[in-house]
Amino acid sequence: MSTKPSFNLLELQEPFGRILSDEDFGALTNDIAELIYLGQLNRRNLEDLLMEHGVNDITKIKAPALDMIICYINLIMYDNHITTNEACRWVKVRACIHIGLTSQKAIAQWSA
Repeated sequence: MSTKPSFNLLELQEPFGRILSDEDFGALTNDIAELIYLGQLNRRNLEDLLMEHGVNDITKIKAPALDMIICYINLIMYDNHITTNEACRWVKVRACIHIGLTSQKAIAQWSA
């Protein structure tokens, strides 16, 4: 029986630091990436960001969020090998920026 490694949002600091230094996804998506980088993405911070940017539906940033996710996938695929930790992190990243959900559902999923 295998156990899933525990997840710490700060484990995403290095890849999201690289993504932030190399890419520009637009103000809101960059701010979300920065929260992930800082280990501070949570329900309240995401709600505050959406409100600050005047967005009431996270699906409005679908394309830039998808670009950010693709950049993350490219980083973990760079060595043509996905570790168990990278796979677990990918699941959490996907939950952070779940494409196609309303902001309330995405926030609730992230906070679970």
